[in-house]
Amino acid sequence: MWGRATFAMEVSSTSMNAASATVAAMIQGLTLGFQTALEPS
Repeated sequence: MWGRATFAMEVSSTSMNAASATVAAMIQGLTLGFQTALEPS
């Protein structure tokens, strides 16, 4: 029981970190995209 709870906590924290990294990458990509779009070509 305890081992399963610990495993679930590890998985949730890992997926939280992955989600944070994904969001950060998306924001960075959007920012770069906007900068590129705003610059006169």
